[in-house]
Amino acid sequence: MTAEPAADLAALRARFVRLLAIEGVAGALAVVFALLYFAGHVGWGLPAFVLTLVLAAAAQVWFIARFGRPPADESAGRKV
Repeated sequence: MTAEPAADLAALRARFVRLLAIEGVAGALAVVFALLYFAGHVGWGLPAFVLTLVLAAAAQVWFIARFGRPPADESAGRKV
């Protein structure tokens, strides 16, 4: 943590909002792909469903991994 806790909280909030957006899109897509596979009998629905679950898990890992890094790269305008 840096000497500016407000900046740290703002960076954490920005990362959390990105996580929520990714999780929301991935969750909606997972529901659609599951319905396509199980109800619509579309063959590519299951692999797409699994990939969206992997995307959601990767987003959570990314969020947790960012706790160890200082948020200075985000305040400089670089989007990670």
